[in-house]
Amino acid sequence: MALHKAYKAYGKQNYKGMPSYELVLKMYERINSLLEESQGLYLELKFEEGIKKLYKAQKIIVNLQQTVDKSILLGKKLNSIYGFIRLRLNTAITLQRRSIIIEIIPLMTEIEETWRYGIRTFKERGCEDE
Repeated sequence: MALHKAYKAYGKQNYKGMPSYELVLKMYERINSLLEESQGLYLELKFEEGIKKLYKAQKIIVNLQQTVDKSILLGKKLNSIYGFIRLRLNTAITLQRRSIIIEIIPLMTEIEETWRYGIRTFKERGCEDE
């Protein structure tokens, strides 16, 4: 199962029993945290440490991208967004450009906030996971 792969890639933290939508939110939160940390490290010219954080964020994004249902329009669009973010992360790593990380942060923040809104709406309507 693709979500299981994403779960494993996220880390060894204990999230068993957590609904998949909550796990995805935790993954978005972690990506945003890693981006913030890396841009701070780039500012301090600690590129090697910043790059490690970007690779971690990229790994989570890759696994999220693998879980997207590309047979539906929303999935296709989200897949494209993930692809764009991965491309920009590669560029930030290669060129060691903090400005690129700063460009990505609002996009990932918006995705996280949209997901959070979706979860709240989901819960308010009394829906169940999967």
